[in-house]
Amino acid sequence: MIVNDRDNPKTIHLAAGTYLDGQLFPFILPGNVNLVGAGMSETIINGSSRQTMFSSSRPNAYNVVSNMTITNFGPIPNHFGNVMLLQGASFHLENVLMEGNRLTSGSIHINGAVDVTIENVIVRNSSGNSLFVTQSRNLNINNFIADGTRSLMTDGVRNTYANNIIVINSNSMSAHPPVGVLAFGSYNDYPTTSNIIINNALISNNRTPSSRLITLGCNASNNILNNITVANNRNGNAAIHLQGNSVINNSIFYNPDITGENEIVLVMSNVWNAVPPTIEVYNSLIYKMEFESVLKEFSHDVLFDISPRFTGMFSERLAPNTIGYYHLHETSPCINTGLIDISHLNLPEFDLAGNLRVYGDRIDMGAFEFQGEPVSEDDETVPVFAGYNLSHFPNPVYLTRTMAVSISFQYPTKAGKEPIIEIFNVRGQRVRTLRINMSFDDLKMKAGLKKENNEQIRSYNTIWDMRDDNNRTVASGIYFYRAVVDGRVAQTSRMAVKK
Repeated sequence: MIVNDRDNPKTIHLAAGTYLDGQLFPFILPGNVNLVGAGMSETIINGSSRQTMFSSSRPNAYNVVSNMTITNFGPIPNHFGNVMLLQGASFHLENVLMEGNRLTSGSIHINGAVDVTIENVIVRNSSGNSLFVTQSRNLNINNFIADGTRSLMTDGVRNTYANNIIVINSNSMSAHPPVGVLAFGSYNDYPTTSNIIINNALISNNRTPSSRLITLGCNASNNILNNITVANNRNGNAAIHLQGNSVINNSIFYNPDITGENEIVLVMSNVWNAVPPTIEVYNSLIYKMEFESVLKEFSHDVLFDISPRFTGMFSERLAPNTIGYYHLHETSPCINTGLIDISHLNLPEFDLAGNLRVYGDRIDMGAFEFQGEPVSEDDETVPVFAGYNLSHFPNPVYLTRTMAVSISFQYPTKAGKEPIIEIFNVRGQRVRTLRINMSFDDLKMKAGLKKENNEQIRSYNTIWDMRDDNNRTVASGIYFYRAVVDGRVAQTSRMAVKK
């Protein structure tokens, strides 16, 4: 019997193969016990229409679930279950494909957690919410794809940081509550302060019976959106509803088929003594904006009422249900029209396609940076390898206000073995080893949203949760980190961690 032991965490290794009903689940995952498969394509958990794979409820514990495919759970009549129900601890979910699950409540429900990291996760062709995180403190999402699902949402989460997010071809569950396909904040209007930061996101070809396609913020939230593309979504009286204080930079809102006359709507919270919402928009494209004079007053270098001229608009081979459609065409007005000075944004080094985030004179609008004439088979640009570009953000790192650090680098081709990031203190002692199972390019290929190309440059990134290999929070100081690919050190860099 495996028991909860915080000082001596255990790992259950699942060998390659398919696990069927009666062999494994449902079960309770003890605290401080990790469940690790042999790989996303190698370890298959087939629910055989069962209602739940596992649950975990252990305060002050830490669980890792990684390297597997989870499929075929549900449907169960009159049952609002989840494939995973995780409560009251810290969780790290990594390199997981959830496909073909039919539970009404959805795939992943995390409640009352302290720190949650979701990394390299695909949820596709499934009913219910792809991810639902409630009443938790810190949520870090890095490389997440929801394709053909319902809603990606949080409720009552204090800090949300999301980088490299794709929500495509999805249909939200219902009109009540009006959350849409993406909802970060608090649709129940909890009056807590929250911080929401989203970088490099594509929200496209979705539809909703709700009045809201995207809902962000709560009464006292601070919302920052950098380089997001919200395009070709249908229904909803606006593309995005915002509560709290919002800043939008270098983004594209192009949704001709929404029912309302404004892409962006500010919403007053229902809580007592609510704070009026505020907004600042910088260097973005907003296609529909008829009567929001207040929004226009606080907009700076914004393009109104014009097309972003995506690559797919000029190609019969690219449909709006593919991510290649939303790259910028060479005639796009969004090229080289983002903010001139982006030093204060702490942006990732790469865009959603894995290309350098700034190419040319200045940053572009939207999730994809124009790199030149499209020449590849699926009309995506072919980047030029210009160095490993090992970097981290935010920079510098503050332990008291940073949930996690994103570390990224490029490699000229697909790695033969899984790359690793090694982190050392100033004494040369190894503090943490982070294994990167796949690049975001590989994740998009796994999701069927990008064609295989083994020669294409790969952009790798991972999250360091500021813990060492013994799950203890690190101290402030100077750290060195290096990318190791196929047994060779590609590049080393330095990180300052402050209190």
